[in-house]
Amino acid sequence: MKERFKEFLRTHSDLAFVGAILLAVILVFSLSDVSNKGTVIRANSPPPQAAGQQAQAKPRAPQPLVNGPLKVSEYRPTEPALSGRLYQSMVEVKPLENGWKRSETCLSREEFEATKSVQQAATVTWPLAGRYSRVRFAVEMPRPSGNLAEYGETVIEVYRDGTKVFERRVSPSALITSPVQVDADLTGAQTLALRVALTPTGAKWDGTGGTVTWGRPFTLWLVNLEFVPAEGGSGDGQNG
Repeated sequence: MKERFKEFLRTHSDLAFVGAILLAVILVFSLSDVSNKGTVIRANSPPPQAAGQQAQAKPRAPQPLVNGPLKVSEYRPTEPALSGRLYQSMVEVKPLENGWKRSETCLSREEFEATKSVQQAATVTWPLAGRYSRVRFAVEMPRPSGNLAEYGETVIEVYRDGTKVFERRVSPSALITSPVQVDADLTGAQTLALRVALTPTGAKWDGTGGTVTWGRPFTLWLVNLEFVPAEGGSGDGQNG
């Protein structure tokens, strides 16, 4: 029997070598399972300690809540502003193309008179929960696209808990060509809100009906936006 086994090994030496390799691989995986103590680590998954650190992470600054046809995006670094300046960070507040009415037809004189004073508006709100003492940023704008005559007067307002702390009107004849600094006290404040409003550019009544028109709203940049934490607050206040 032994002679036959030796003869088999001599004639099938390649199979014996493959068998030895398979046994070595099985042994390595067995030892690895024991050392990992049952922990399964999948590809592209963070190790257990890193996952725990991610779960405890908090936002660095209050996150904006948008109400209305606006898109809020952050860019680092920025493209040149209309003033020609470059910045390390910028929050762009961009009106959505199809979210703003260009005209409205009124069938009665009363409706026409009321609509002439209507502002289309949208807001961006940052929840603060009393954790910040100040907010600082500069208002800039990119170079307007298309025909400048298509734009209407855009009103920019900043509110602290419903109280206005800043206002600036932008129009084709009054663009922001240099940064407008905003530095507001937030002590104890619960919210900071940016309101973007569009005023009518024209109104015409022909005796039987009327039409009110609006231009395009301008895109705005809040550059180097910083929320300063209150004493004992959390986060470094940098937006992002």
